[in-house]
Amino acid sequence: MLCTGFFEPHYPDLNNKKNYESWYIKPLEKKFFAMGGIYSTWKGMNTFAIVTQDASPLLGAIHNDGKRQPLILKGDAALSWMIPGLNENEIMDLTYFQYPDDKLSAYRVIDGVYSNQIDTNLPQVLDPYRYPLKKAA
Repeated sequence: MLCTGFFEPHYPDLNNKKNYESWYIKPLEKKFFAMGGIYSTWKGMNTFAIVTQDASPLLGAIHNDGKRQPLILKGDAALSWMIPGLNENEIMDLTYFQYPDDKLSAYRVIDGVYSNQIDTNLPQVLDPYRYPLKKAA
């Protein structure tokens, strides 16, 4: 699956999962990257899921609940992922690649990206978060 970036939640307090920050992760030098995915037809509908792997240090610090990240592929690995009929060992070999942290840009965006109460289907959702000004006491 090609994408320009993805969102991850960050919990400042892992004991309070109601409050989280939304972070956007994108390639630093490219316009998009490829993520490993699987698809199937289920009850007449085409469905898909993004394959995840253990998080890198950068993404583990952001997605601190679960410490996982999407499988980001590049070059020949991205092309190989699409070969029909890969066996389990070939698929596993492709999942060992860890996209370099220094090739990613990660920044906080507006809170509520995962909320169904807020319309976040707007271009501004990708804008960096602006911390509210504190009022003088």
